Amino acid sequence: MARRRQTTGMPRKNRKSDDTPENSGFIDNFLGNPQSRAEREEALNRLIQRGTAGIVALVVIIIASVLIYDLAIVPQLPVATVNGERITVGEFRQRVAFEQTLTLQNYQARINQLQQQAAAFGVDVQQLAQNDPQLTRWQNELSSVDILGNRVIDDMVDDLLIAQEFEALGLSLEDADVEFAQQNFFSFDTTEVALIGVPATATLTPTVSPTPLVSPTPSPTPLPTNTPTVVPTNTPDPEATPEMTAEATAEAEVTGTVEIPPTPTTSQTEAFENYEESVGFFEDNVLQGEVNRGTLENFWEREAIRTAVADAIAGDIEMAIYANVRHILVETEEEATAVITALQEGESFALLARAQSTDTGSGQRGGELGWQPIDLYVEPFANAVRDAEIGVVLDPVESEFGFHIIQVNAREEREVTDQVESQIQQSRFGNWLEGQRETAEDAGNVTINENWTDFLDG
Repeated sequence: MARRRQTTGMPRKNRKSDDTPENSGFIDNFLGNPQSRAEREEALNRLIQRGTAGIVALVVIIIASVLIYDLAIVPQLPVATVNGERITVGEFRQRVAFEQTLTLQNYQARINQLQQQAAAFGVDVQQLAQNDPQLTRWQNELSSVDILGNRVIDDMVDDLLIAQEFEALGLSLEDADVEFAQQNFFSFDTTEVALIGVPATATLTPTVSPTPLVSPTPSPTPLPTNTPTVVPTNTPDPEATPEMTAEATAEAEVTGTVEIPPTPTTSQTEAFENYEESVGFFEDNVLQGEVNRGTLENFWEREAIRTAVADAIAGDIEMAIYANVRHILVETEEEATAVITALQEGESFALLARAQSTDTGSGQRGGELGWQPIDLYVEPFANAVRDAEIGVVLDPVESEFGFHIIQVNAREEREVTDQVESQIQQSRFGNWLEGQRETAEDAGNVTINENWTDFLDG
């Protein structure tokens, strides 16, 4: 007899189907207790869609936050502060982009110039390039954005100091001032253009100039000398000593002759058209990259502000003190003391200069610098020369170049030419700016973000 199945009298429980997960009860509760398989799958799909949409929304929020931070917040962060005024990251980035373009244009123009010189005189252009410190500087800045950025941030601090002085002096800027700064940048002289076609014996009727007669700004691409001579050696001094003139002439002589074609006659209209074409070409090149129109306009305004402040600081110069000086430049104070001891023992100043001076330019001339305006020397050197007793060898004078042993042969006041006046004005303005920077830094009023390199692109 078959064994009867034991029962408890209780209702039988539904058995789980083979395809029902162990945690289906929890999932069903989460899905809203679907009553059928189709309802369960539909609810699960809705959950997946909502989850996907949530993840996408979160990613969008994160990306938007990063973009807002990079595009709206970071550009307003300070990269430097000068007397309480900020230089923002956005301004810094724009200035770096502008200076990259300007440096590239200067570099290419200088290379073209050196190639022409090399072809004319039959020399190696690479040799000319290696001996050109300005070209080397441009190469370094174009190859490293950090090097360029370091120069730019220093320039921007100086520009802000100049702008603050502009405000303190109560100066104002007119459109004509900006136009003059632009003309000066391209070496376009409206007075010279007005004389085109006018006979030398004719009297030119003065016209109202569209630009103010203020002193020009320093050249945007100066070419310093190869030696640490404290006076400019690239411009011949018409009052230099015969020995200096003869030597300069000898160095300038080359084998053979080069025929230079006559300069074509240009009318006033053509001169203005050429100037406008140069401005247009320059601005088009600048605006091809990341530089915006506002940055370009700020550049011309900065040039005009610099001109106005330089003119106010230096003033008009009709007379200047000239001095006939010789010096020996060495690296350390100990070397300078040894040179003075040798001079006291009767050794020749000229021989010591040729043998020991690190200023090889003047050293080859026995240390002679000839007649120069005192204001064109670096400030410590100029101050010593201004007060020195004639013929006395001074104690060592320290400058940025090293230690100088100085002897003033003669000193007198002279009337200056327009070119010398401009050089003196630039020198005085440079000394003033250096003093302003040192004063602000010593007072803790110039701060530069240590992480400024993080804000550079590239």
